[in-house]
Amino acid sequence: MLVSVVLLVVLVGGVFYGGRMLVGDLFAGPPDFAGEGSGRALVEVLPGDTVRDIGKTLEAAGVVQSSAAFVDAARDEARATSVQPGFYELRKRMRAAAALALLLDPASVVKNPVTIPEGKRLSEQLAILSKASKIPVKQFEAVVKDPSGLGVPDYAENRLEGFVFPATYDVPPNATPESLLTEAVQRFDQAASTVDIEGRAKEVGRSPYEVVIIASMIQAEVPEKDFGKVSRVIYNRLAKDMRLDIDATVNYVVGRPGLDLTEQELRVDSPYNTRRVKGLPPTPINSPGEAALEASLAPESGDWIYYVTVDPKTRETKFTADYDEFLRWKAEYRQNG
Repeated sequence: MLVSVVLLVVLVGGVFYGGRMLVGDLFAGPPDFAGEGSGRALVEVLPGDTVRDIGKTLEAAGVVQSSAAFVDAARDEARATSVQPGFYELRKRMRAAAALALLLDPASVVKNPVTIPEGKRLSEQLAILSKASKIPVKQFEAVVKDPSGLGVPDYAENRLEGFVFPATYDVPPNATPESLLTEAVQRFDQAASTVDIEGRAKEVGRSPYEVVIIASMIQAEVPEKDFGKVSRVIYNRLAKDMRLDIDATVNYVVGRPGLDLTEQELRVDSPYNTRRVKGLPPTPINSPGEAALEASLAPESGDWIYYVTVDPKTRETKFTADYDEFLRWKAEYRQNG
């Protein structure tokens, strides 16, 4: 009996000694790199990713040695489940705990914000997005030719001008013209829902599309404090079957901003030239912001028919129903201009 016990101890000792790496592995946990890593690795955390999903992404990118090591590290970090979707700049061959620490560090988030200002026409917006994304503008233009897959409202009749909403967007490394424009159209949908374009358009006697057209002219003409008044002028002129005489529509045709339109430009033959053609232009002339959309649905009360921006520097604008007063203000504008 004693011989058997001694023999068993020797055998166990032999397994431990001869196979100590195997036994050690059982207690060392999953494979994990030892250092803080080096180089650069760009990884994306998707919406809905679990800790295990993130671990698999990191392993596939060569950031951690095993997803199991990342899961183990996450068990010791209460904030592990708060990693946000987005792109992160990490390093190759990192300790799992170090990789998790970077995912929880806001400085690791790859941000490429781009702002589309209010009142930009579509061609200008595409140039802004192209520069931010480093995608050739021709690729954006190709998408614009058929925007049916971007989620444009039915009442826009598959036209994109006016529906790329002015806002600040993040341009991820995997951005495409379709993804960027779709997000911008979705932001328009949010604003349109907030002001209830489709529900309130009938109140002003216009279609939802006409409301966006009016909002685009309001956006182009004056500062926000005067949006409601310009809106009223537009509706008053439409009711009186007068030409709108809005220079911003001519700017749209000739392709340049500014108040210094030449006589030749003001006579340009185009359905957008509201100096010559009655009614609204065929499409929006830019993408209006939410304040202009609201003003197009809620014009201020007044009998104004005319307005003049008397000071180009301050954009001070005066409103009147009297033609003689309008002429005096035009003279004031010339003096200031």
